[in-house]
Amino acid sequence: MEILQTLVRFHPYIGGVENYVYNLSLTLSRMGHRVKIICSEEGGYENIPEIEIKKLKYLFKIANTNISPMLLTHIVSEDFDVIHTHLPTPWFSDLSAVASEMKKVPLILTYHNDITSRGIWKAFSYAYNRFLLNNLLVKARKIIVSQPRFYKSPFLRRYRDKITVIPPGVDTYLFRPMKLQKDNAIIFVGKLDRYHDYKNFDALITALKLLKGRVDVKLYVVGSGSMVPEYINMAKNYSVDDRIVFFGDVDEEKLVELYNKSLFLVLPSKSGLQEGFGMVAAEALACATPVVVSGIVGIAGDVVRTGCGLVIKPTVGEISNAIETLTSQDLRKMGNRGRRLILKKYSWEVVAKKVERLYTEVLEK
Repeated sequence: MEILQTLVRFHPYIGGVENYVYNLSLTLSRMGHRVKIICSEEGGYENIPEIEIKKLKYLFKIANTNISPMLLTHIVSEDFDVIHTHLPTPWFSDLSAVASEMKKVPLILTYHNDITSRGIWKAFSYAYNRFLLNNLLVKARKIIVSQPRFYKSPFLRRYRDKITVIPPGVDTYLFRPMKLQKDNAIIFVGKLDRYHDYKNFDALITALKLLKGRVDVKLYVVGSGSMVPEYINMAKNYSVDDRIVFFGDVDEEKLVELYNKSLFLVLPSKSGLQEGFGMVAAEALACATPVVVSGIVGIAGDVVRTGCGLVIKPTVGEISNAIETLTSQDLRKMGNRGRRLILKKYSWEVVAKKVERLYTEVLEK
């Protein structure tokens, strides 16, 4: 099968959608399919022998979307059996829908999360959702979502018959348990800019303030962004700066090491419109590290069912109580349950087979 994936940016650019497409494409290629990628040139270029990559020049950005004028021409010039595109960044997905009609090839859409904006771009996201999104959803043969709560999305309600729930996967060979001494630390992983303030990192800093004198634990922070100086000042004002270590962006092996050294991960995301799944929680569990997550995180239901962490409301009080509670639990047993969960349900081998079956089903019709 020849599969064309289109998205705004791709590896080595770091991001949730980019990692999703990279791992899905790599796994599908190893299953015997021919996979091509069309994206913008942002993020540089890295040769990946298993995948054909075409990076296009872009003129400017609208919000977080790169505009490449020759995109439609390049898509139409390719040969493929199915085209798979991705939201929440439009343009690439919308022109992929046009190309699918022109070439009479089925379009698969992964709807990672709703399109939202702030400031001057708020009117743009409103206009897109109001006037353009439905056209894409109509043309998509199938819509993949990461968790069942997307059935309730006001934009997807009319298309329930097209929706298939397939969670993103984890590279269980990379993200693995290691025999390392645990540090007296918890970990947060995420972008630290205004686009990602829904990760609720400021509430986690405030929770550390409440825990002073109750729990003596450090916080490892992985990620970079424009709000790092603001968070550093916040930590100083709360007198918890000596408890927080900002690592910035790290490579994958270092991230695996930090997951393994940490007691547990905390991901208190507060916006269901913006948090598509929360892959870092699944990565931590793959390393046999328990998690504290809010109920909107995609893996929350399985965390409750298997007992590999705690699910909370994204408030400062619940975050601090959860940290205090978990530090007194048997984290080794929780972590082992988390690793078994990931191997059974969230490995990329399992996920790619589900996506492959969806492609086959669409093509057979």
